[in-house]
Amino acid sequence: TTLSFTTLPRPKVTNVRVQQIVGTAQPAVLVTWTSNTPISSIITYYPTNNPSSVQDEVSVELTSGIHQLILRGLYPETGYSLVVSGRDKAGNEAR
Repeated sequence: TTLSFTTLPRPKVTNVRVQQIVGTAQPAVLVTWTSNTPISSIITYYPTNNPSSVQDEVSVELTSGIHQLILRGLYPETGYSLVVSGRDKAGNEAR
C-alpha cells in the first residue's frame, strides 16, 4: 500500500501595522496584519513599564489574509508592547 499526504503550510504573521483611532474618549488603536493560512487572531499587549497589566484581545474565527483588531481603553501618553499571534486548525502558532 502506498499512501501520500501533504503537510499543512507553516502559518506566518507579516505586515503588522498600528494606527491610532482619533475622536474617541480614550486612546484606541487599530492593529492590522496578514497571515498566509487561516489562523485565529490574538494580540497580547501591556504598558511597557507595567508587564503585569498584560491583556489579550482575541478573535477565534480562522481567517487568512488581512486580520484586524481594535485595542480600546489604552492609557494616554503610555508606551505599549504588543505581540500579534494566531493558531491554525492543527494548533500551530504564528507569532
